[in-house]
Amino acid sequence: MNSAKIKKDLQLFQLSVKKLSDSVGQASSLWKDDKFSQLSLSVSQVANQAKRVMVTGERVCTSLDKFDSIASETY
Repeated sequence: MNSAKIKKDLQLFQLSVKKLSDSVGQASSLWKDDKFSQLSLSVSQVANQAKRVMVTGERVCTSLDKFDSIASETY
């Protein structure tokens, strides 16, 4: 198993969430209504959940790397 693919996917995911957050942040200067506030809150929740995904993904990659190391040992 190789964690490189997962790491690449995690980076793409992180960039997508950041782009979404940045875009909503830029729009905040244009819109000041209740619907935008709801959108902004939802994006904040997505960003917080994305942090958990990133942490979990990093743990998975570490575990896969350890597994690969153990699996490649010869006796």
